[in-house]
Amino acid sequence: MDKVLINLTNQVSEGVSTLFQTAQQLLATVMQVAHHLYLILVRQQVILGLQEFLWGILWYIGAFVIYRVHLVIYKKDNIAHWDKFAAGLFLVIISLILVIRGTEHIITSLPRLLNPEYYAIKDGFLLLQQIKR
Repeated sequence: MDKVLINLTNQVSEGVSTLFQTAQQLLATVMQVAHHLYLILVRQQVILGLQEFLWGILWYIGAFVIYRVHLVIYKKDNIAHWDKFAAGLFLVIISLILVIRGTEHIITSLPRLLNPEYYAIKDGFLLLQQIKR
C-alpha cells in the first residue's frame, strides 16, 4: 500500500511539474507575442502621426497654390477692380480655411510623433476591450 501511495505521489508530482513547465513555456510565448505586438503598435502610431503631418503639409501647399492664384488674378490689368476684390476675398477665405485645416492636422500629429508609446498602450487597451466583447 505504501509503494502504491509513493508511486501515485510521484506520478502526481511529475504531472504537476509537467503542467508548470508547459505553463512557463506558454507564458514565455505570450510575453514574446505581447512584446512584438507592442512594437507593432508603436510603429503604427508613428506612421499615423506622419500621415497626419503630411496631410497638414498638403493643406498648406493647397493654401499656398490658391494664394499664388490670387496674386496672378490681382496683377492682371484687364479685370475690373470689384471682380479682383471679390475673387481675392473668396480665395483668401479659402486659403485661410486650408491653413486652419493644415494646422489642425499638424497639431493632432505631434503628440503621436513625440510620444508614440503612450498612444500604442492606449490603443492596446482599446484593442483588449474590443476582444473582451
